[in-house]
Amino acid sequence: RTLFDREMPAEYRLEVSEELAAAAAAVAEESESLLILRVGSEWFALRTQVFQEISTYQKPYVVPFRSGALLAGLVNVNGELLLCISLEAALGLSSEVSTKTAGRPRLCVVGNGHERFAFSVDEILGMRRVPCAWMQPVPVTLAKSPSAQATSCFEIDGHNVGLIDERRLFNSLDRSLRW
Repeated sequence: RTLFDREMPAEYRLEVSEELAAAAAAVAEESESLLILRVGSEWFALRTQVFQEISTYQKPYVVPFRSGALLAGLVNVNGELLLCISLEAALGLSSEVSTKTAGRPRLCVVGNGHERFAFSVDEILGMRRVPCAWMQPVPVTLAKSPSAQATSCFEIDGHNVGLIDERRLFNSLDRSLRW
């Protein structure tokens, strides 16, 4: 019993702390924390840092003479009115009928500090830590399209997922929604 109750040597504690810190830093550098979601029949991911809230879906209130393809309307999120955008239109996807799966539509609120937007998604696969080694470049035919928002792609759980660059997305929304 005295063997297990004795004080741990200081150099051993320091050595173990350094090993654990190095392992945690290596994991953080080699992977991205992403939220994977489905819009229509396509799977996309956004970094978790841009998400502020996910709530149940609500139909947007139409803004007369302003709502259209990109701006779906306004939604009330905890007493705050937010612009609700169509992610399909922002990403240049065709507005096909959503494929029905076990998922429920959700309302996602994203922001980059001073701007907040809401958009609906058909399904959320979940939050995953994806290794950077899995990231592949986007095919040239997609990367050169005018509405290209994806910076890389990867496969997870049998789904091909495009990683959306949030800076490009927010910049294109700023340009498109200026009144």
